[in-house]
Amino acid sequence: MILEKFRNASNGFFTKILFGAIIFSFCLWGVGDIIRNYSASKTIFSIDKYRLTVDQFLREYSQEKQRIRNIGTKPLSDEEMKRINIPDLVLQKLLNEAIMQKTYEAQKIIISKKSLMAIIKGLPEFQNNGRFDPNIYQNAIRHSNLSEAGFLDQIRNNLSMTQLIRPFISGYKVPNLIKNMVTTEFEAKNNIVIAKVSAKDQIFKEKISENDLLAFYSKNQERYKKPEKRDIAVLIVDYSKLAGDLTLDNAEVQQRCKEFKDSYKPTEKRDFERFVFDTKEDADKAWRMINGGTSTEEIIKKFKPDMEKVYETTRPDFPEKIGKEIFEISINKTSEVYGIGGKYYIYKLVKVHAAKNLSDKEIETEIRKEMQSEKLNSPEFYSQIKDMRNKIDDGFGSGKTIENISKETGMEIKYIKDLDKSSADNIFKEIVKDEDTRGEVVDTTFSTDEHQATTLINSRETDTLAYVVYIQKVEKANIPALKSIEEEVRSDYIFDNKDKSALDTINKIVDNQEGAALETSKLPGSKEFQLSKMDILKPQDKQTSEIQNILKIVKNQNVLLNIVSTLQKGEATYFKVSEGEYIIIAVKSVSKNQLASQESTSIINNYLDRQTSTDVMPIALESFKKYLNVKVDNKLLTEIVKSEDEREASSKE
Repeated sequence: MILEKFRNASNGFFTKILFGAIIFSFCLWGVGDIIRNYSASKTIFSIDKYRLTVDQFLREYSQEKQRIRNIGTKPLSDEEMKRINIPDLVLQKLLNEAIMQKTYEAQKIIISKKSLMAIIKGLPEFQNNGRFDPNIYQNAIRHSNLSEAGFLDQIRNNLSMTQLIRPFISGYKVPNLIKNMVTTEFEAKNNIVIAKVSAKDQIFKEKISENDLLAFYSKNQERYKKPEKRDIAVLIVDYSKLAGDLTLDNAEVQQRCKEFKDSYKPTEKRDFERFVFDTKEDADKAWRMINGGTSTEEIIKKFKPDMEKVYETTRPDFPEKIGKEIFEISINKTSEVYGIGGKYYIYKLVKVHAAKNLSDKEIETEIRKEMQSEKLNSPEFYSQIKDMRNKIDDGFGSGKTIENISKETGMEIKYIKDLDKSSADNIFKEIVKDEDTRGEVVDTTFSTDEHQATTLINSRETDTLAYVVYIQKVEKANIPALKSIEEEVRSDYIFDNKDKSALDTINKIVDNQEGAALETSKLPGSKEFQLSKMDILKPQDKQTSEIQNILKIVKNQNVLLNIVSTLQKGEATYFKVSEGEYIIIAVKSVSKNQLASQESTSIINNYLDRQTSTDVMPIALESFKKYLNVKVDNKLLTEIVKSEDEREASSKE
């Protein structure tokens, strides 16, 4: 499945970004080889005095083709290889490595020999049993065919590159180096063409034979598989209902009020926004962004965490360590990231309710709560819980219905029909609030046979709740016969063919790099716009209606910025917005860079400060290229790739 998605999307914008990210990992070692030992042959690209020759490119191209062709369980076909556009991937890899090398040299990052030797002695490659081994070190120098000075220079270059790249690959804030380069070209205007391509607009006149339909159905049977469904009844065992029999003595309550009234001091209460993340990586990135001024709305949009507001909390409402820390932070500040039960929590303080004295009535209410809690933890109450559990177990064991047990115990029943496992967690949320307990209830429900009840499932969050699920009916997973879903299969057959037609149309435009914008303009509903990256970054109230219209189509601001930044004149890309719906963006022309105004620079820097480096690296790379005066001979590249592919094909024959 992963390989199929990779194949289908290989010409897309996001794949290029993916490979762009992979490229940075290649920069850590061996970068010097890219810009060294140039032959006297023709040049693919140049960066000032640096050159990449045809021989060097072809060597890398041949290796990359071999690697990608064998990336899956079976070799990719020639057509699939063509769609991946390996020449462009190799060019961008080599180009980006050279750009990073040149940029690092411009920054004059230097590591002294003393510091270098200290680093080398700590590298595991030169250690034996945890200690630096001079023999291993000298052996490495001999195998490098370099002098010790040359060997040290190579390691120094690699380590210096690591210092330059670390902010990019660690997701830190954008370095000033990138800011300075990016701001110089954000005012450049681009004429772009945007067009929507929809499968539903494609013409399909083919007559579908029975054999065609049967073949399609047979190939896509998993698509029509109906999941197992269950009708269930859930007995919600709420032991707190038993506490009604444990009445409080009013005289005892009043006596405690007299004795402990003075101990109820004013209590400060606080309101928090609580963000819950699935991974620590997302939580750490979000924490940096929140503390950098990013709004709650933007955090939710970017990371999609579970977010809830917790009102009027007191310090004892939280675990001791967390309560102590979050009741010391200031308004709009955040806690550290807390890992609890496989999730990662961040608390942002939004309001402080000043401490106030409690009235006599409020004190009495608090004391009643405490006394009730004591009753709930008394041996008498636990004896009642034990009796209730036995009553429920004996009831099911003797063949009583869940309805009879509900009447005898006073416990509530919830009925759920047509429950399937994929939606079970969401449906159970209203019944079982605790996530861990809910997971156990769902798993037990789908592992219990028809006309059987699960054992009592105790809540992991509170001692006063438990659940029993009775399986009333099970409808096994099945694949309907073709005859019963023929119209659905026919509709899918037509849609898939229309979708393929839409993608063929798109690929003809995207693959036709020369004049792509012209071809795009012929599509129904295409529109031409003129904009700069600066226009995209402006606050909404300062954006023109034209820019607002574009952002209604391309809803992600970073996507639009990356596309406008990375496409060259006459190039196009596309991305999927929904099933059978695609958007093509082509750059018709690009004007020269302009010096950004003070207002523009402020807006750009504010945007960059809210992003991590990985978000803006596609933009930054293009800025590097313009800053370093990169020249690429695309015509020569096309010629040598064609010759190499023809030579390879001839050798196979």
